[in-house]
Amino acid sequence: MTIDHIDLSRVDLNLLVALDALLAERSVTRAAARIGIGQSAMSSSLARLRTLFSDELLTRAPEGMRPTPRALALAEPVRTLLRQVQALVRRDAEFDPRTVTRTFTIGLPDSAEVLIGPRLLAHLRREAPGISLLLRSIDRIRILQELDADRVDLGIGFFSEGQTHHKQRLLTATAISACSMPSSSAWRRRSRSTTTSAFPTCSPASRRPLTGWSTMPWRGSGADARSR
Repeated sequence: MTIDHIDLSRVDLNLLVALDALLAERSVTRAAARIGIGQSAMSSSLARLRTLFSDELLTRAPEGMRPTPRALALAEPVRTLLRQVQALVRRDAEFDPRTVTRTFTIGLPDSAEVLIGPRLLAHLRREAPGISLLLRSIDRIRILQELDADRVDLGIGFFSEGQTHHKQRLLTATAISACSMPSSSAWRRRSRSTTTSAFPTCSPASRRPLTGWSTMPWRGSGADARSR
């Protein structure tokens, strides 16, 4: 499709940055803080966005601001477009982990830090000595929010949800087992019980393995294609 440069020049593309922040935060105040402008300026941007798209986009609700169906349909294309623009203007030389100097922030639970941290640091020491890691203890409920707010570059944990822009890679699969002591007096007294839930220190083993996902993106040119 041919680009109508005259028509496109009338559109302030910064409005799309404001729209992305508004859809992520569902709050004019928080969206303004996210991109570093005043609340009145963000309110003005929302008014212009409503005119541009001929839609309310966000309406007031008890829980904050609720996006309209039109706004929800715009969310992913706008986020994709902004990422492409960012990659275009930030394009550097080809990513070389052996020479790059950078710090990445990783959000993960304490258990994953103990399991993965030493091996990951050893690997980086060999393959990417200029890369440093900042490990943040964080639960899986907040990790996607932290990624979208650019407060972490990578999340490691157990995830069952996510948007299409959350790139995921399977790290490992594991199963949960229960242990007991049949010789204990509590077990003998309740040995006729049909369920282990009667024992406060014992729980049934999970029949479904828990799946660990690495949720990306990394920020920076080329890093997402080369991360493991």
